[in-house]
Amino acid sequence: MPAALQTALLSRYPWLIARSGAADGNAAVNVPPEHLLEFATALRDNEGFAVLADLAGCDWGAEVSCRFGAVYHFQRPATRDTLRVACDVADNSAPALPSLTPLFASANWFEREAFDLFGIRFDGHPALVRLLMPEDFSGHPLRKDFPLAGQ
Repeated sequence: MPAALQTALLSRYPWLIARSGAADGNAAVNVPPEHLLEFATALRDNEGFAVLADLAGCDWGAEVSCRFGAVYHFQRPATRDTLRVACDVADNSAPALPSLTPLFASANWFEREAFDLFGIRFDGHPALVRLLMPEDFSGHPLRKDFPLAGQ
């Protein structure tokens, strides 16, 4: 099923998808950040992916050109299909992605967690504040350059 889903998405949205493949037996695509909102809207409205099940912030390391990113898992309740959407951030000094909270209410906490732990900003988020760390905490503890022994 992942190959059929990927082929269908590539044929309908070829301008949005930078790369495609399979991850953990699910269809997987990579979308440029400037097209993330448009693609997420199309997934929800046209493809039946009505659930944002997860969002994880990523720090791929300083040696990679796009150091930061986010991985989204969308689900289609009718068929239980899962789609993995990766979105890399081009600006390593001030990583930011558009917020999906206007489309998916579940994005609210997921985005706050990625902001808190990785420092990825989500433009348009209604209340982007720390979720797990204290407000006066300095830094983002899941970044690869954060000291292993803490501060």
